Amino acid sequence: METKKAKLEKAEFGREWTGPKGQIYYFNLTWDNGDFGEMSTNRIKDKNGEKTQTKFTVGAEQEYTVQMKTNKKTGSEYMFFDKPKQPYNPGAYAGKKNDPDREGRIARSVGLQAAIHLVKKCDWGLSSIALSKKFVEWIEIKAQDEARSISAQAALNRAVLTIQELSEAERKEYNIEGFLKIADRYYDYIYGK
Repeated sequence: METKKAKLEKAEFGREWTGPKGQIYYFNLTWDNGDFGEMSTNRIKDKNGEKTQTKFTVGAEQEYTVQMKTNKKTGSEYMFFDKPKQPYNPGAYAGKKNDPDREGRIARSVGLQAAIHLVKKCDWGLSSIALSKKFVEWIEIKAQDEARSISAQAALNRAVLTIQELSEAERKEYNIEGFLKIADRYYDYIYGK
């Protein structure tokens, strides 16, 4: 397999084939260096019945790989093009673990989601944001490490479901502190208390 760089002049739809993993579309490509051959993709744009590929950009210079293949019916050789594979870089995804506020953002997201659901159901006189802040404080108190943070978030979500399952009259019996006691019971259950 060889990697080249050239400007793509034309990409014309050739044919389609239904394989075990779905629909595959083949396009005939012409490059400004004289290379002509085929590429395949499972993603296309279909505009007014005209199929276009999105793997390569017509009119732009770009890298591509060339592999010589043989037509099984005719025995003739043809060029098959693809995007060059990017080398594996294990450090490319390390930023997620090193983000000091990752757990905080997740807790705020869970707290806000819980607050939005409860503001609709319960009249506690707080906005979604104000209620969310109370929930995040509760999560942070419980979260001594990542596992406990996840458990606190799960307990909070389960408490939301419990409140939502109550009748309107039953919900009126609860305030924020009562709701957090439900979340405490779920959290304690997770940790076998």
